[in-house]
Amino acid sequence: MKLMPGEFFEMPSAVFQMDLTPEELATYAYLRYRKNNRTHKCWPSYKTIGEAIGRSRKSVAKYVSALEEKGLIKTETTEMITKGGVPLNGNLMYTILPVRPAVEQFNRRLIRRAEVENERRRVQAVLNEKGAWGRVSRRVRPVAPT
Repeated sequence: MKLMPGEFFEMPSAVFQMDLTPEELATYAYLRYRKNNRTHKCWPSYKTIGEAIGRSRKSVAKYVSALEEKGLIKTETTEMITKGGVPLNGNLMYTILPVRPAVEQFNRRLIRRAEVENERRRVQAVLNEKGAWGRVSRRVRPVAPT
């Protein structure tokens, strides 16, 4: 599906500050392009998204998971019923979520990473001051990032 002259869709500028990969950004842009403006939902297949952004279905699945983890979209499974009455899995239904909570979540993660890194540096400085790991109490250990 290509944009026709004069067609456009909105893209919040905040998503450019969220450390999305180019592929995640392309996936997000495509989902925003395809969404219903009233319901904020769409349901293109991984194959359709992949064709639009030039990536494989498997890669698209990875990008969709990342977008969901970052709070930009929500996915729900759908079901189709064949003419014979057999239920089959359908495409995922995507809901494009408000950007502000996703940006706030991203900023909280950045702050937490900075706090963990500062604590790691503080502990390392204590260890360096003592001159060796062995002479420091076992209770003082670097904090691993989460």
